[in-house]
Amino acid sequence: MALDFIDSKLARFGSRPGLERISRIMAELNNPQERMRVIIVTGTNGKGSATSFIASMLSAAGYRTGSYFSPHLIGYDERFLLNGKKITKTKLKAYERALESLFNRGVEMTAFEALTAIAYRYFADEKVDFAIMEVGMGGEFDATAVAKPEVGAITNISLEHTEYLGNSIEKIARTKAGILKKGSKCVTCCSGEALDAIESVARRSKAASVAALGRDFFVEPKGISRKGTVFNYIGKNPYTELRARLLGRHQADNAALAIAAVEELDPDIGEKAIRKGLLDAQNPGRLQAISEKPLILVDAAHNPAGIGSLVSSLSLFDFERLIVVFGVLANKDWKAMLALLGLHADVIIVNRQTHEGAADPDEVLKEASRYAGAVKIENVKQSLEYAKSIAGKKDMIVVCGSIYMLGELLG
Repeated sequence: MALDFIDSKLARFGSRPGLERISRIMAELNNPQERMRVIIVTGTNGKGSATSFIASMLSAAGYRTGSYFSPHLIGYDERFLLNGKKITKTKLKAYERALESLFNRGVEMTAFEALTAIAYRYFADEKVDFAIMEVGMGGEFDATAVAKPEVGAITNISLEHTEYLGNSIEKIARTKAGILKKGSKCVTCCSGEALDAIESVARRSKAASVAALGRDFFVEPKGISRKGTVFNYIGKNPYTELRARLLGRHQADNAALAIAAVEELDPDIGEKAIRKGLLDAQNPGRLQAISEKPLILVDAAHNPAGIGSLVSSLSLFDFERLIVVFGVLANKDWKAMLALLGLHADVIIVNRQTHEGAADPDEVLKEASRYAGAVKIENVKQSLEYAKSIAGKKDMIVVCGSIYMLGELLG
């Protein structure tokens, strides 16, 4: 579903990091973010999966849980879940009108700030126990950080949005860790210089603790297949043969991070809730099979690290030729993404999504031709139809490169 006010009046403002505007909005709304326990999830990749895992386990334990995702694939209502169910279109429109009224009274806001305000207001009105909030882009100056998180979960760090976040792993980690406030607990998948930076910020902000994967909690993958991910976990409690339906080796790490976060929130949550929550968690558009004949996977990987996780999971599938449908935004490191895909692809079909930031398909095509047979089909849906027309019975099609492109394809 579309939101007319946000799309027509706010989208043009783009990204404007800072907490001044969102703080004013929250004050006008009587600070709804203070009426729930908040978990903020940041990092480079895996944020949506970790958010889904945390929310699902807390819901399975009987808590009333709100979860906020960014961006969406098809409609804005996907961003606001209450115990796993989307907000109704009627309620979402009513919240949008309330934000439009503030805007018309001179309260400045960006689209993401308005959406974040809606999330906190909706969750407060629904009297949730926990709000699990996925950041939009950063950390310290992300609109979600208007709240004080009881737990800050940081998935991993790689170079992204360097014009806003910093031009090194260390600087980006510091920005991401800026979600932490006095007394916050932190769980992270980071190591090395990223972890050092996070711990430095945690000390400065007087955060309560930092727990890191591989040092304070541990994961041991036991089985990665098309049926899901099986792993052992050791943290405050040990669990064996845990299962998640989300696919890929990286999902074991995301799930471990989520368990560590949940153990900080409720040490007595219980094994039954953890097991059920992991199995119930969903995150559409992440290594998702949308067809079997031919086998078509869609994946939201939109940076080199995400593409790296994608290609590392290709061995889960049996196929002869790999046909890649690729659309990407110009501000992404799409040359590095193509270099990774090119190690495996037999054909790369380049399209142009309708997003105004789409990369020039002719430039992308030229680069793709270095690695595989390449063709340009600008229309997103037609590019998939072409892929299907050339796919043999044992070939696999992978659609990747941009969340916005997936939304256009699936919408």
